[in-house]
Amino acid sequence: MAVVVSNLWTPQAGQSGRLGYTISLHELWAAQSVDRLFSSSSLRLPELVRGLVDALWLRQRVQCAIEVSPVPGGDADLDRNLIVVGSSARNSVRARYIQSGLPTAILTGEDQLPDPWPAIKQARSITITRSGTESKVDITEVNMALIEKCRDPDRGTTIFFCLGIRADSSWAATEYLTRNWKRLAAEFGDADFTVCLGFPHTEKHAEEYREPLRLSIGSSR
Repeated sequence: MAVVVSNLWTPQAGQSGRLGYTISLHELWAAQSVDRLFSSSSLRLPELVRGLVDALWLRQRVQCAIEVSPVPGGDADLDRNLIVVGSSARNSVRARYIQSGLPTAILTGEDQLPDPWPAIKQARSITITRSGTESKVDITEVNMALIEKCRDPDRGTTIFFCLGIRADSSWAATEYLTRNWKRLAAEFGDADFTVCLGFPHTEKHAEEYREPLRLSIGSSR
């Protein structure tokens, strides 16, 4: 499996054909949190993650790759189980899944590709679609983040999306996931789910994890 973080690199004039990779410190922390979880004894992992990697059944150490999403239009290996960190504004893998209609929860405006950031920043809410009906969760008072687990029916893989408007909320969402595997497994078992979280709002990016409010939680479909 792999953790795919956002690519903050922006091509400059005169750099045609050149590719670069830049990641945020917070999303690096997010990837490291996942790596620590899967580097622990596989027998202690709950049912929520069983099926993500065959090594869990073989009592082997799980190999968790950390990768930077390719530039838009670049090739990405989607034939694996993934934890995708960050929104479609900077994570091209997330953007591809949104284009395919896989996630049921998005930052409002996140589907306004190829440049969703102005719409995301203006709306500051999360849109959840269930059975063709849309609902919104407002995020003006908190640093909002969301986690969604879903299956890619075309590839037979499992995808976890962890994201927020800011890099620190994407990290905090991932940290919440790694700290609450057992709790989420008890609630949802092997089913898909969506969790909307409200972390304390700060002017500067947070550097310490603080437990969030759970603003909305339920089955994705």
